[in-house]
Amino acid sequence: RHLDRYRNKAALIFVSEDEAEPTQVITYQELWVRVNEMSALLRDFCGLKTGDRITIHMPMTAELPITMLACARLGIIHSVVFGGFSGEACGARIVDSGSRVLVTMDGYYRSGKVLDHKANADVAVRKAAEEGTRVEKVLVWRRFRDRSASPTPLVDGRDFVVGDVLPQFRGHRVDPVSMPAEAPLFLMYTSGSTGKPKGCQHSTGGYLAYVAGTSRFIQDIHPTDVYWCMADIGWITGHSYIVYGPLALAATSVLYEGVPTFPDAGRPWRIAERLGVNIFHTSPTAIRALRKMGPEEPKKYQYSFKCMTTVGEPIEPEAWRWYYDVVGRGEATVTDTWWQTETGGILCSTKPALDPMKPGSAGPPMPGIYPIVYDEAGQEIPRGTGRAGNICIRNPWPG
Repeated sequence: RHLDRYRNKAALIFVSEDEAEPTQVITYQELWVRVNEMSALLRDFCGLKTGDRITIHMPMTAELPITMLACARLGIIHSVVFGGFSGEACGARIVDSGSRVLVTMDGYYRSGKVLDHKANADVAVRKAAEEGTRVEKVLVWRRFRDRSASPTPLVDGRDFVVGDVLPQFRGHRVDPVSMPAEAPLFLMYTSGSTGKPKGCQHSTGGYLAYVAGTSRFIQDIHPTDVYWCMADIGWITGHSYIVYGPLALAATSVLYEGVPTFPDAGRPWRIAERLGVNIFHTSPTAIRALRKMGPEEPKKYQYSFKCMTTVGEPIEPEAWRWYYDVVGRGEATVTDTWWQTETGGILCSTKPALDPMKPGSAGPPMPGIYPIVYDEAGQEIPRGTGRAGNICIRNPWPG
């Protein structure tokens, strides 16, 4: 829907961990073309149709959002597994979702080394088979154009290199399938840190409306912005605020493949300077690591953030102040957010330029969100008592 106005504008910018590798810029026109061709491959080569499930186990490369959007175009429900998870973990999610196609990548950079990712696909397929689920096809994206990144061989009749198959669908156009608002868009599994991973199903209309709204009103994202969320697309933050939210608003979204502190703590700020990033989104863990390794590094680079977000865990006041004073240079607003995989989008956050910022505390609830705190007996804890409990939400919301 952005083609008429933003055809030649950058939609995605992929930055390799290897600084010698050229940055890949994908315009909205090119994204539309590549999504159409991948949709045709999924439909005509894999035999997938609306309502089918597909598992995607990939690192942070441009081919990941292209595959996700190709699924969405057909009404196929994608289940993206964090690329750092094992083949066993991926296999368990294949079984739970009932996927019969797995999309993966042969390898990727991590801390300066190329890791063999294809081997995880073999483990995942074997794990799924042991639990009674047969994966019919494994689609393997190549990390490099001119060579394989993995020594693990392909399995004849099951594994197919996407780059070998895709030319059959060059120039193909696929009409988007119109889906009801309540139809599933994707499955996202929780991390499993509190037990067996739970498969959360997010609907099409409500989810997209919510992440577009929170992207605009909490992170101040507009078509003129270059936005970089350092999360991984394999987590809900990446789905909502790397892929669906920013692209729904015709912004430019940056994807970085590697570790933010490799080869040194100046890497994020070099990327921000070179690409003109003006909205930055990361986690307290990354903030603490960057502060520890290079507390003065941001001062060496010429970038300008208008808004910075933190998500994933509480941020202590000392780290918050470094984020605001040094990274943001005392000029960018800090939106400290709270939400979960299950909620789809931000539930609590300061609103830029409207709510006062408080170091170490997430902001108030979003408009229309009504939190309540219960004790272990299921009784509401009144406000102002200072007692801790379990946070719940009184009402449903679009996300």
